[in-house]
Amino acid sequence: LLSVGTSGADAIATIAAEKDWRVTLWVANLTSKAQSVKLPDAPSSARIALLGAEQFERAATDPNFMESTARPLDDQFISLDAYAVARVDLDLPFST
Repeated sequence: LLSVGTSGADAIATIAAEKDWRVTLWVANLTSKAQSVKLPDAPSSARIALLGAEQFERAATDPNFMESTARPLDDQFISLDAYAVARVDLDLPFST
């Protein structure tokens, strides 16, 4: 597990883990209102998958939902609907 800081501790929860040169970051909206989260310094290879109320039914029947719906992270901001979560996969540069 990695230490992840957030300025919105009452509204946003985060957790991250590193394995095989990849960091997986989970971001959760803890509120009933939409939240925007900024991810500075995200590499261009970053991918995001969202799970919110609109996706719940499909996710409940598809064990690969997060993998199959992951897409490139287009900018530094993640928009999370009420109580939604995001999984962001960040590839780390190889150390030589």
